[in-house]
Amino acid sequence: MSEAAQEQASAPVFSPVVAIAMAAIGALSLLFYVVFAAYAPDVSGDSDPRANVISRSAVGFAGLAAFLREQGIPVLISRGLSDDQLD
Repeated sequence: MSEAAQEQASAPVFSPVVAIAMAAIGALSLLFYVVFAAYAPDVSGDSDPRANVISRSAVGFAGLAAFLREQGIPVLISRGLSDDQLD
């Protein structure tokens, strides 16, 4: 092996500054993920992407409620307990 090839083979892939920066960014990203996952139910608001009768997305079934109403079948949509039921 020539000297140039040996020097190139022993050279580090990343400088220590880049390696530390990548580790710090990864740790910060993990921290943000954990915090946002913990508080997600509190900040989700009314636009719930999960499958429910209000959702008009691909996984929602708002069309079923509309279909049942057209057939004359009463449909009750509840978003949880009312203030009267909490007492």
